[in-house]
Amino acid sequence: MLAFIYHTGTRGVEAVRVEVRDLKDPRTDHPRLHAPCGKGGKDRFVPLSVTLVEQLRDWWRTHLLEEGVSLRLISQYLGHASLTFCARFTTMGI
Repeated sequence: MLAFIYHTGTRGVEAVRVEVRDLKDPRTDHPRLHAPCGKGGKDRFVPLSVTLVEQLRDWWRTHLLEEGVSLRLISQYLGHASLTFCARFTTMGI
């Protein structure tokens, strides 16, 4: 969570309110985060680095694996055509 706050410049209150749907077009050249109800009750958009987007996907993948979600389902969630890419993370101790 601290890495997310650091990389996005969000306030703690904003960060805990973030939902997956607040990530706008993470696969585009300019991914951004919708930070709803920030200071003064105003919404704002924060640029996201591609590195952070990938890091978030990795953390999410790890969380799902730890919760016992099947690798096949995780691969589908992430939009992978095969299990090969997703499976390599299981061999990395995740």
